[in-house]
Amino acid sequence: MKWRNLDIQIVNGLLLFIAAAVLISMSFITHRGDLSTAALIVSGVGCFLLGVVMFAISGGERINPRLVSLLPVQASINICRITGDLGLKGTAHLIPSAGEGTTPMQFNPVGVFSLPPDSRDSSFSVSAPWGMTIIPSGYPLLKELQQRYDWSPVQDIGHLTTGIKEVSEDVYQFTRLATVTFKESLLTIVLKDFRYIDCCKEISASSAPVCCRINPCPVCSLFACMVSESMRKPCTIEYISQEKGDLIVGIRVLDTP
Repeated sequence: MKWRNLDIQIVNGLLLFIAAAVLISMSFITHRGDLSTAALIVSGVGCFLLGVVMFAISGGERINPRLVSLLPVQASINICRITGDLGLKGTAHLIPSAGEGTTPMQFNPVGVFSLPPDSRDSSFSVSAPWGMTIIPSGYPLLKELQQRYDWSPVQDIGHLTTGIKEVSEDVYQFTRLATVTFKESLLTIVLKDFRYIDCCKEISASSAPVCCRINPCPVCSLFACMVSESMRKPCTIEYISQEKGDLIVGIRVLDTP
């Protein structure tokens, strides 16, 4: 077992236990019976108790963020390849749900986007506008927000930006600091030290950067779903970039009749 795979709190606890054993052993070995011996015993007991605390606060089932990052990589690349083979040149557009009991949809048009008819029974359009319609990869995360955390879409920019920030920092803990701004129909999200940045790196390294816009990963897809559901308008991811571990996402809200 490699030390770097251990919980840091467990490692600290083990080191404190070793220190406690050494200190108490020294008190018995020296056997002086004076103040220095008492100090060794007290220090040893203190290290032992602190080690117990370290074990108590250690996480039981911590998951390597890189492992989580790699889970959606190949599926995203595969969808991008399929859309390319089918001649679907348009990027993903998130369409809000049609009402209770329905899901938001992701529509990849052949060319320029226009709102498709409300048909959710087939993945491929049988009439213009031509394209592919699928359930977005971020929908399970959106569903979890709605069912477990009582998130509900409200057509208010302040509510939306605050919600995305709270989801990123507290609920799903994508980042330690999220900045969300909205200006002229463009919502910009900056995730400082994004935990799953390896997903972005792997997709960029294995395919064209536009893949993230053709079939967004679950995190970016979740953000687009939240925007679409809140604004009750289609939206698309206009750009995605990485800067020293930070993830920057731009989502454009579309004024489509």
